[in-house]
Amino acid sequence: MDLFGGGLALHGIVVFVQEGRFRQLLVKTCAALLLGWHVYALLLPFIVLGFGGEAVALLRAAAASNEKAKAARSAIGALARSRYAALAAASILFGSALLSLNLVNEYMADDSERKTPWELPTAISALRRLGVTGDFYRRYHDPPSLEWGNFTRRQFYRAGVASAPYAAARGVGYEFRGWETLDVALAPTVWGAAAACAALAALALARGRRLPMASAILFGFCWSFLMRYNTFYQNHTHEAVHFVWLPLALFALALIGARRLLGERAAIAAAAIAAPIFALSVFYAGQATEGDREAERQRTEMADFDVIREMTRGETVGVFPVHTDRLFQTEYYMAGSYRKAMREGACEPDVADFLVSAYRFDIPNLLTPDNRLAFLYEDVSPLELCRAKRRRLESSEPAARSVFDVYLRDGYVDYLKAPCDLREDGAPFYVYAHPVDRGDMPARFKGGDIQVIPDFDHRVMTFDGACLMTLAIPAYPIAAVQTGQWIHGVERLWDVFANPPLGAEARAFYEDAYQAIIASGEPVARTGFDLYLDDARNTLSYLKAPCDSDDARGRFFLSVHPVDVEDLPADRRELGHESLNFTFTPPFGVIFDGKCMATRRLPDYEIARIETGQWIPGGDELWKAEAAVGD
Repeated sequence: MDLFGGGLALHGIVVFVQEGRFRQLLVKTCAALLLGWHVYALLLPFIVLGFGGEAVALLRAAAASNEKAKAARSAIGALARSRYAALAAASILFGSALLSLNLVNEYMADDSERKTPWELPTAISALRRLGVTGDFYRRYHDPPSLEWGNFTRRQFYRAGVASAPYAAARGVGYEFRGWETLDVALAPTVWGAAAACAALAALALARGRRLPMASAILFGFCWSFLMRYNTFYQNHTHEAVHFVWLPLALFALALIGARRLLGERAAIAAAAIAAPIFALSVFYAGQATEGDREAERQRTEMADFDVIREMTRGETVGVFPVHTDRLFQTEYYMAGSYRKAMREGACEPDVADFLVSAYRFDIPNLLTPDNRLAFLYEDVSPLELCRAKRRRLESSEPAARSVFDVYLRDGYVDYLKAPCDLREDGAPFYVYAHPVDRGDMPARFKGGDIQVIPDFDHRVMTFDGACLMTLAIPAYPIAAVQTGQWIHGVERLWDVFANPPLGAEARAFYEDAYQAIIASGEPVARTGFDLYLDDARNTLSYLKAPCDSDDARGRFFLSVHPVDVEDLPADRRELGHESLNFTFTPPFGVIFDGKCMATRRLPDYEIARIETGQWIPGGDELWKAEAAVGD
């Protein structure tokens, strides 16, 4: 809807520039604001450039006039009556009226103890997205991604992906992994910078269309920089869609140039060729990044909400919890029902006639037992569900214990602590989900493991002095989950590995890999572990059976000695070998069905020998082995 609103406002701008229809521009701008605030990012460059152009022209005329004082007063009066100034005033007043109406509705509907407008959800969200508030986030993680240089580079990356989506999706990984790092690929970043420069330079071809074109080119950049604290979060990367106006403006300018230089038919032919190429590029890029699983999940969720909507149409429906990884389009799916405003993370006693949740509880109040992702409950409060969830967790053994107890189940990680104090326990969490088969990982994560760092105070559920949080992880087989809390730039507060119960698919996958290693030939060494070298895959594998977690404790060291020391990295040549040390955890090692298996890829250079073994930091060396590799 935001994209449609931008297109509607842009059409009003074009009609105004070409035909002077100002009233139509006002109507379309107001209609677009009803669809989303992104329209301001289009209006900003249009108003600034238009008003600035008028000001320059009037000031030049005043400077050339014989009666400069009179001409200056006339210029100021003309600028005061400028339609660009009128558009700015009208859009601000209309947007303010919408915001005020929304705040009034929230105030009237909110039966909590909020007393001031600044405590209402819309105000809290707006201030946080603008970076006015949210000291918690900046205190605990002020990531390099927010530094102006890095942030600008990321916006050019987004512009490059918008300009050549298929090439970007096929040639690079995810735009960035985690809040603490910035890992954008160079090629799309250069494409984006080049596309923006080329588009701005090509405005010379547009003549009367320059102002709308310039506004479209700057649309995405204006929104991103104005909303910097909002757009850098991983769950808001979809807002990069507003960079699509840049390639559209660039293509339009290219067609204008083709028409002028080569004629009408050449421009039509260029459009006929370019349009399907860009459409196919977007389609295949979507195929490369989304995957069949995500599409199936969305279809399943929509089917679940079809059932829920029929049962609750016109009723008051609460969503529990407010922030959830799985139910991300509740407002859209629940059109026709009244969605009850709830306090973030609060397990409130009673809020609505019905509750929708991403969590399934086998209680009599469950009305949709056949649903798979979204579940409807009648005559039950969030507080009852929170307590039921806590009872279910505490009836089982956690996968790991630390500051929080960590529980694993299909597609979720649960954290529970009681008693809990948000002021002391509210540092950000991190989660690494290590897949059984890396081929299951989406293309955007091909460079490493999946990392999620949630806003704890947004997602946590607090009740009876306890803190409970649930995070979604991929639904495909997971070998292990590494999780904990940290303070950016300071320290990890705690860190644990948790192994989910292996399903039949994961067990079969590991067993096949184990047998394939055994069948590859005799081990090059037998000691604490049997060591197998695979020349074809250039890997060293460690096997042991029977085996348990005690056998895999500590650290494993692996020293690789090359035939030619010049093959080593410069900082390792004096040492004479390269260290590939690791712990026996995914993605290197795994324990399953009483067997231990780990595999390390060796460097590509010619290797003379390797030394490896196992030791306990601060303790003894458990075993050591040496094997010749070269001829």
